[in-house]
Amino acid sequence: MTARLLENEAPKSCKLIWDALPVQANVLHAMLNGEEVFLDTFPMPHEFPPENEHAYVQPGDLGAAAPANHRVNGKCTLPEGCIGFCLFYGAARPHKAVDQTMDTNLIGKINEIETLRTIGKRIRVHGTERVKITRIE
Repeated sequence: MTARLLENEAPKSCKLIWDALPVQANVLHAMLNGEEVFLDTFPMPHEFPPENEHAYVQPGDLGAAAPANHRVNGKCTLPEGCIGFCLFYGAARPHKAVDQTMDTNLIGKINEIETLRTIGKRIRVHGTERVKITRIE
C-alpha cells in the first residue's frame, strides 16, 4: 500500500515519521478502537509533539499517537522511545483505556483503502503480521 503524508497539516509529525523510516515491526489489531491495526513499537527517539490531533478518524487515516496521549494513571502504555502508529480501516475511535478516548496526530491517508480493509480483517481473525514501512521518494 502507499500513503500520502499530510505535510501541510502536520509538518513536524510527518518529518519525524519520514526520518524514522524504514521501520519493521509486528502490526496488531486494536482491541478497543474498532477497525484499526497499529504498531506500538514504532521507534521515535525524539520528542513527538501533539499536532493536527483528531479524536474521530476515517477509513484510510494514518495516525501517530504521541506518548503524552498514551498516559493512563500517570503511566505511558507504550514502550519507551516509541509512538503508536495507527492505520484505520473502518469505523474507529482511538482509546488509551476502556473508558478513555484519546486524540491522535492525523499524519496521512492510505491510498488503497480496500487493501487495508482486507489486511485489517485478516489480522483481526488470524493475529499479528510483520510489516515494513518504507519511504518512496
